[in-house]
Amino acid sequence: MIDGTMNAEKMGISNRKTVFQLIRNVPDISRKELSESTGLDPSTISRIVSSFRKQGYVQETGLNRSTSPGRSSVRLSVIKEAAISYLISLGVEKTILGLGFLDHSVQRIEEFATPRGFDLFLKTLADKISKHFREFPTKNRTIAMSFSLPGIIDRKNRYIYNLPHLGWTGIQLREAVHRVLGETRLEVLAANEAQLSLMAERYLNDTLTPYKHGFYLFLSQGIGGAILSEGDLYLGRSFSAGEAGHMRIDKNGALCQCGGRGCLETLAAIEPVVRDYERKGTALYGANSLEKFRSLISRYRQGDPLAIEGLSAMQDNLVLGITNIANLLNPEFLMLGGMGYDLPEEWTSILEGRVKKEALTSAGKGLKILRATMDIYDSTLLGSDLLAMDYFTEKNIR
Repeated sequence: MIDGTMNAEKMGISNRKTVFQLIRNVPDISRKELSESTGLDPSTISRIVSSFRKQGYVQETGLNRSTSPGRSSVRLSVIKEAAISYLISLGVEKTILGLGFLDHSVQRIEEFATPRGFDLFLKTLADKISKHFREFPTKNRTIAMSFSLPGIIDRKNRYIYNLPHLGWTGIQLREAVHRVLGETRLEVLAANEAQLSLMAERYLNDTLTPYKHGFYLFLSQGIGGAILSEGDLYLGRSFSAGEAGHMRIDKNGALCQCGGRGCLETLAAIEPVVRDYERKGTALYGANSLEKFRSLISRYRQGDPLAIEGLSAMQDNLVLGITNIANLLNPEFLMLGGMGYDLPEEWTSILEGRVKKEALTSAGKGLKILRATMDIYDSTLLGSDLLAMDYFTEKNIR
């Protein structure tokens, strides 16, 4: 009897989480649609929704106009400020600090140059969050600090294995943050920037809805990646799955941040492409490599021969890397994200055609190469918010 009671209780919690996730992710959903989507009895849905409203998590937002005889259905949505998280998109050169909300809206607070040392970064971040937190009117609903990081992160233990372009290794992030921001009593969450960007695209981009197998190629100062397998993120045994930037392309090539030679990111990341152009030509406009890469793309579009030469070489190396990914993982799609969002639109069809010629027939057939719909910061901020609100759901929906 005890086992039966426990199983019923677990089933009830599972049902509540399922319903809450649907309300979170499908704005203006109705009770009828919730019942149809979950298979739960309408009376059960009504009880669950009523409890969420009493907790201050869900609200009724109006009526859906009915296309059939009968009553119009009431729309439901989460209450935006029922849960709030600080979002930290840590880039190699620039960091964005923002707020994320339960409805997955994001508000940028400020940005600052990323300090080279971890201790100085933490002090800078702590000063900004402490000041904001003291003045924040809804700080009692703030649940977490959610980090997007450019490297290999143990999500479970909030442990930084390696942020190679910053030289940060072996850091217990939760403990470090709580040493300087313990008074906030906020949970610390962290994940890789490519993984969070893939989460964001899957949430916001309906094009990805039919796909269960894919790869998100994150282009920035280095190259990262995230794997979608059977509809879920595949993280690997130690959270390093998807590090496509460190596949070896040229064993005698340039030294990589990882210590190897000739990795894909030494040939096709934006930093070496920008550096090579400036060595051969003139200085590019911009305060950092991201801005300079956008300037390089502008010159490419204007017909600058050196820009065309540099970006053509980048494209050649991307074809090699993507072909390897296609042969190894056989994804349904590969998305160019991070600074891939800024690549010329025609590149997706060009790369797709070239990869299909180079890859195994079975791997290339049906492969779609897509460009991300969010830029390097929008995707990491939204992904960080999704991570925070998943944490909120797991902790609070019982």
